[in-house]
Amino acid sequence: MAETATYYFNSYDEGGEEWATNPENMVDGNTGNSSSTNDDADVELLLTNTCDGTNLGTISVVEVRCYC
Repeated sequence: MAETATYYFNSYDEGGEEWATNPENMVDGNTGNSSSTNDDADVELLLTNTCDGTNLGTISVVEVRCYC
């Protein structure tokens, strides 16, 4: 069985492209916290993630989790 590694975004464009309400919650690693916006055109630019850059081999799946 192949090893599984999971990473999440941990920083965003603070003061730039960010959602209106609690943008920091999108990058805190806690799926119990939420961010929101009422503007369909809003973007939250996510900058870095928790991967240390180690080459773990071929990426076979990328999944995005969204809570509503």
